[in-house]
Amino acid sequence: MDILDKLKNREEIYYPIERNRNTDLRFTLYDAFLAKKRFERFAPLFMEAFEEINGPCYYKSDLYKSKLGADVYLKLDSELKVAHSVKARGGFNEVMVKVEDVLKENGMLDKFDELSLNDIRKIMAAYTIEVSSTGNLGLSIGLCAKAFGFKAKVHMSRDAKDWKKKLLREVGAEVIEYDSDYTYAVKMGRLSAEQNHMSYFVDDEMSEKLFLGYAASIFEVAEQVASSGLIPSDDEPLHVFLPCGVGGAPGGIAFALRSFFKDSVRIYFVEPTEYPCMLYSFVHGEAASVNDIGLGGKTIADGLACSAPSKLVFPIVDSLIDGFFSFNDESILRAKKDIEEIDEKVVEASSAAALLAYEKINRPKNSILWITGSNVDK
Repeated sequence: MDILDKLKNREEIYYPIERNRNTDLRFTLYDAFLAKKRFERFAPLFMEAFEEINGPCYYKSDLYKSKLGADVYLKLDSELKVAHSVKARGGFNEVMVKVEDVLKENGMLDKFDELSLNDIRKIMAAYTIEVSSTGNLGLSIGLCAKAFGFKAKVHMSRDAKDWKKKLLREVGAEVIEYDSDYTYAVKMGRLSAEQNHMSYFVDDEMSEKLFLGYAASIFEVAEQVASSGLIPSDDEPLHVFLPCGVGGAPGGIAFALRSFFKDSVRIYFVEPTEYPCMLYSFVHGEAASVNDIGLGGKTIADGLACSAPSKLVFPIVDSLIDGFFSFNDESILRAKKDIEEIDEKVVEASSAAALLAYEKINRPKNSILWITGSNVDK
């Protein structure tokens, strides 16, 4: 059956691709390194803002040796403090850059080390940060923006979980709900920000700041891989499975993995059959919406419920990854149950999809399942 027919029929798919080795990736690992240094520079302020933080663990997570198979690990971004998901990496970087930009505009960036958290909050109080989200990015941006004194407006699609909206409202963020999908929430978020010259819109589809915040994970991952005794090579590569929604987070991580490990890593994107936006666009030949082929309904993998891919990531996706997977809700729920029962780790359904891809290609050695979603089960 033709791949497009399989997509339309919501069939589970494994679609390997021949990676393009000639694409200019635009960024370098030095760009990711600068994001890492920003996290370190802001660490004292985060520890003052969030009492739950002990050290820099709000942006570093464990590489956990799983019981799911030989030489398989879980990258537990689900256990990142404060925002509880991979979105903490990109979202926090975006807000920190905005803080730096505002300080620069006010001639105070060179005095950063002298400023207290209250000093920064007073300066940022005149500004608003807006973002559109299916849940986790909104939580990351909203919590971080409020911590540094910004007004925060979070435009939530119909897929967003109630507990995330509640948590945002508890810290004083304004949550706007839409009975529509992520693409519509993005449209409305942009329109809202355009009406206020003091408002800044975080564009999940095009943001380099988000992308590089995710990419900064490479420095901890490389160290964790080495300390775990894994020695990736061209003959025995590292296999990394990344749940994919709009593509910003997996794209940033994939870019960093590819830049560091070169041909000693195999990278795969995993999507729900209701929202295989990156795979559909790849087959279609250009960034497109799965709504065009009758998809885009409800899915248990709410964090991946994005109709169209990132226009920043899509043009380079074929230089980053080695294949796509899509799985239905029934399979994803089974994987979630397996991870929670075998490894006793609470994970969102969207994260659990990574396990299915690992199983689909016969549990390869040296595998990392990137657990991107929250471990807060509400």
